[in-house]
Amino acid sequence: MILSDINGCNEIVEDKKYGLLVPAADPEILFKAMKSLSNNAIFRKEYRVKLDDYIHSNFVQEEVWPAIDLEYEKQTYL
Repeated sequence: MILSDINGCNEIVEDKKYGLLVPAADPEILFKAMKSLSNNAIFRKEYRVKLDDYIHSNFVQEEVWPAIDLEYEKQTYL
């Protein structure tokens, strides 16, 4: 995963642990990150496995769905 180093992305993904964070609006660094991952199957696999475990451990869908439903219900009463 390659993400822009902006709020939200950098709060969830740790650089070089689950993928790569790159400065926003910097196509040269984005290209280098893409090239780096495309040339290194070991990093791609390592990031994929770690990220999959991280997501399943921290973002349980059964907990998120009711929270989303609640937000939608709140919006209908505004």
